Amino acid sequence: MISRVQRLFAGLAGLLAAGCANTAALNVEYAPRVPGAERLFSIAVLDFDGRGGVAFADTVESELVTAHFRGAPAITVVDPSLAGPGFARGRFRDRHGSPEGLAEVGAVLGVDGIVSGTVLDERVSDSPYTRERERCIERDGDGDCLEYRLVVIECWSVRASFQARAVLVETASAAVLFNDILSGSSSMHYCEDERLPYTASQLVDQAMIDAARPVRRLFLPHEEIVHAPFAHAAEGLSEADAARFSAAYELTGHDRMGEACTAFAELAREGVESAELFYNLGLCAELRGTLEPALAHYERAIALSAERFGDAERARERVLIQMSERARLDG
Repeated sequence: MISRVQRLFAGLAGLLAAGCANTAALNVEYAPRVPGAERLFSIAVLDFDGRGGVAFADTVESELVTAHFRGAPAITVVDPSLAGPGFARGRFRDRHGSPEGLAEVGAVLGVDGIVSGTVLDERVSDSPYTRERERCIERDGDGDCLEYRLVVIECWSVRASFQARAVLVETASAAVLFNDILSGSSSMHYCEDERLPYTASQLVDQAMIDAARPVRRLFLPHEEIVHAPFAHAAEGLSEADAARFSAAYELTGHDRMGEACTAFAELAREGVESAELFYNLGLCAELRGTLEPALAHYERAIALSAERFGDAERARERVLIQMSERARLDG
C-alpha cells in the first residue's frame, strides 16, 4: 500500500517535472562585463601586494583557468614565472605596479592582459551567543533517560571577510580596463559541544574564493542557460490546425525539439498565422543560434497578439541583448 507520504512526494515530483517540461533550454552568451576585456585572449595573474596576496592571486588564477566558453577554455592563462624567476608566485613585488610596468611584464610574457592588485583587508571576527539544549541527568539500568534538564551552552558565530583591489591592464595599450574592489565573506556557527566545522584559515580561503568568483563574468566571456516556455495554445486556429499545434507542443515536453520545430514550421509554411506560432518559431530559431530570424519571429508574434504578449516581449529583449553581446565577442 502506498503511504500518504509516498503519494505526497510523488505529487511533488510531478509538479517539479511539469515546471521544467515544455521549455527551451537556451544557451545565452555574454561578453565580459568589463568593456575592452573581450579583446583579451591570454592573461597572466601576478601576485597581489599585502597579506594573503599570494594566495589570492592563486585563487583568481584558478577562477580563470577553470572557466569555459563555447566548449573550450574561456582564456589562455600563462604562468608569470615565464617572465623570469622574479615573477614566480610568491616572489613578485610591486615594482612593476604601474599600468605601464604591468604592460611591460605582459609584453615579456606575450599575453594580452595582466591582473594584479593589493589586498586591502583580511580578518576573522567572532560573536558569542548562547543556546538552550536538553541534557539527560539520570538514566535507568537500560540506559534510557529518566530525567532531562535544560542547560545553557556557549556558541559562536565566526565570519571571515576578504577585500582586495584588483587591476586589469591591457598589454598593447597599457590601458587600465578594470580597477575596483573585490569583496568576499564566509561564516560558520558552532557550539561548545560541537566539532569546529572549519579552521580560521579554511574560512579565509572560502572568503577569498567568494571574492574571486566575479572575475569570470567581469573578465571573460560566459554562458548562461535560460529556460523559456513554449506557448501551449494558439488563438484563432481551425480545429485541425489547433490539434497539430497542440501535438507539436507536446513534443517539446519529451525532448523532441527538432520534430516540434519542424511541425511548427510546416504550419507557418501553410499560411497559418498566430502570435503563439511565431513565438514558438522564435524559440526554435534561438535554439539553433540564429538570432536574426528569432528576432523577426518574436516581433511578428508581438504584432499579431491582441493583448500584451509578455513571453514574446521578454524573448525579443533577450535576443537584442544577445545580438549586442555577440557583436562585442565577434567584432
